[in-house]
Amino acid sequence: MGGLGKTILAQLVFNDEDVDGYFDFRIWVFVGNEFDMKRIFSEILVSLERSLNSKTRKATKSLKDMIKEKESQPETPVDLTLLAKLQTLFKDDSPLDWNQLRSPNDLYSLPHLKDLDRQYSNSLDRLQTRPEIIDYTPLSLAQLQTRILELLTQKRFLLVLDDLWNHKDEELEPLVKVLNHGAYGSKVLVTSRLKKVSNILDSASPYSLQCLGGQESWWLFKELAFKKDSKIDRELENCGKEIVGMCQDLPLAIKQIAGLLRGKELKEWKNVAESKTWKARVEDTQILPALRLSYNHLPSPDHKQCFSLCSMFPKSYPYEKDELIKLWMAEGFMQPPKHRVGERTEDIGSRYFKELSNRFFFECSAEDNTKYRMHDLIHDLAQSDMSSSTVVTLPNSIVRLKLLRYLDLSTTEIRKLPDSVCNLFNLETLKLLRCPWIFNLPKNLKNLVNLRHLELDEIFWFKTLMLPRSMGSLLRVISCSATDNDGYDGRDRPPSTVELKIINCPKLHKLPRNYRPEKLEASGCNSEFKIFSYSYSIYVMKHLALDACSAHASLMGLPPRIDVFGLRFLVISNISNLICLPDWGLPQLRALSVRDCNALEYLSNQNKSFQGFTSLTTFSIHNCPKLVTLPVEGLPTSLKYLSIGSCARLKSFGPADVLQKLDSLHDLYIEDCPALQSLPEGGLPTSLLHLSIQRCPSLIERCGKERGDWPKIEHIPDLEMRMQSTKTATSSSSSSSSSSAAWYHLCLRRFV
Repeated sequence: MGGLGKTILAQLVFNDEDVDGYFDFRIWVFVGNEFDMKRIFSEILVSLERSLNSKTRKATKSLKDMIKEKESQPETPVDLTLLAKLQTLFKDDSPLDWNQLRSPNDLYSLPHLKDLDRQYSNSLDRLQTRPEIIDYTPLSLAQLQTRILELLTQKRFLLVLDDLWNHKDEELEPLVKVLNHGAYGSKVLVTSRLKKVSNILDSASPYSLQCLGGQESWWLFKELAFKKDSKIDRELENCGKEIVGMCQDLPLAIKQIAGLLRGKELKEWKNVAESKTWKARVEDTQILPALRLSYNHLPSPDHKQCFSLCSMFPKSYPYEKDELIKLWMAEGFMQPPKHRVGERTEDIGSRYFKELSNRFFFECSAEDNTKYRMHDLIHDLAQSDMSSSTVVTLPNSIVRLKLLRYLDLSTTEIRKLPDSVCNLFNLETLKLLRCPWIFNLPKNLKNLVNLRHLELDEIFWFKTLMLPRSMGSLLRVISCSATDNDGYDGRDRPPSTVELKIINCPKLHKLPRNYRPEKLEASGCNSEFKIFSYSYSIYVMKHLALDACSAHASLMGLPPRIDVFGLRFLVISNISNLICLPDWGLPQLRALSVRDCNALEYLSNQNKSFQGFTSLTTFSIHNCPKLVTLPVEGLPTSLKYLSIGSCARLKSFGPADVLQKLDSLHDLYIEDCPALQSLPEGGLPTSLLHLSIQRCPSLIERCGKERGDWPKIEHIPDLEMRMQSTKTATSSSSSSSSSSAAWYHLCLRRFV
């Protein structure tokens, strides 16, 4: 049951000072009934970063306090545990080198402590210039796992999974594998409405919350509805107890009603007690009567509009007060009252937010006290109110919103988009999802020259016959969800777009006849999907990314005149049935990335097709566990950047002189290839500026000083070899190499 206080109880544990001191990290993730492992991993990373930043700030403040105390009382002992903690938190930025101290007593000197404080404070300032919350959505699931492991391995953590509905062991297994790398004493606390969840993965006996007793319910109501130590009128008390009884001892309902009645007169209490809303069946409305009453008695329609707007956000969204007020202002929801002439709109918004918070529509977030969250049952109330107001027509006056950039008309019953929408020249995003009555788009949509995202779903694609002419000349991105169509009819389709994304369209067989995107990203398409159904598509396409598609249809169906193919960048990932790269000759290809292809055994066939990449400068191959050797004919001599990683069976680079011939190669990265025993016999090119070998035990040992391959690498100015991620085996210029590696990976992401 919702509203019993499961999340509140978890928050009390999470925010306890002793708990904070016991764990290295505290992580809070709202899961909900839409289980998405990638989102969960992203939120874990965000929470980890926030926890790390918080501990860093606290430790730095403790150092300042210790220095201040030592200035007034020189005999104050130095907290060596604190210094060690700071050194761990700041990692490579730590100025503390125990070996450089003449004696342990040096740690006690005030000048030395002040020097530490100055350097740590400078490092903290640099950390605080980064975004507070990093966007991890571009990272893949594997990249997210790697980043989490870097932070969590051998660390004691507390993870709260709030509102977990999924009870399937196999779906939770990726999360469990990551969490198993934590230190002994780590804990996972789960809140859920389902008893089945307690059976997963040998969890401890669950603690089942029950509804409050009668006395506890009345105590909670009194604490919230009356001023502290105030004398309660007998008639008011009797009415209050009657209302509490109708809340069925549910804490959330009691809080809502107490917030509603606080400071009100007896007459208003009686109106609430006698309301017919109490008689509504929860099974019919899915909304608790107490919540509906609290909403119905909001001070004004403006308050209701402001509250209902929150349904646009997902459940457990971390609301920022100031940003939410700006959104209310943009919608024109707040009108200054007559008795407060001259009141700033921002001040009105702050007052509205405070009044909603006083009624517990918003509550402070557990993991970040600068943000607010909404109970999911409250969110259901907001959604029910928003859906109850039907929008059928969009007024032509919308054209007055000259600066409008974002327009979401999803889940409405609008019959037609007025032509005036086409005059919103600043519009960047137009969302028309779940709009059952919109069959066509306005004919002058091409006027929206700044439009970047047009979101249409299967409802639209099933009914529409044609798109407006020349629309493809303006769109930079089209986002489409899964469709039941098996193709388009080809009538008046846009001739070109800059970028097209196709995601999870299992019945899509081909692109429209006249559709010629410069950049195409396809993911989750079926075995019949053919990219190059029409040969002229190949002339304009510059960037192609294929993920979880069929190798036979999407990769093997290239036209015969391959020499005119202008493709510059190609990404192939998660193609499960790809054993060998096709016989291509892509002469203009500059960057090629192959990753997560579990069946890939060969990079080229007997026709030596890999030599056809005559312009290739960047080549990256990662997580192809069956790959044994690089192409037998060698690699293109135009290569400048080469990255090989997580190829467990890779034993050979190819011919003896395969790398020596790459006279343009500047950067070479080899990671997690344990089967590689040595570098090629011919050695490495003199052009190589940076070599990084990570977690390749035999190869690293072979490349050590006075070992067999050392003469092949000793000329390289920037050399980095690491057996483990935390321990450097050999490094000649560690600081420059790490920055170079970071620059390279950034460059690689830009290319591919």
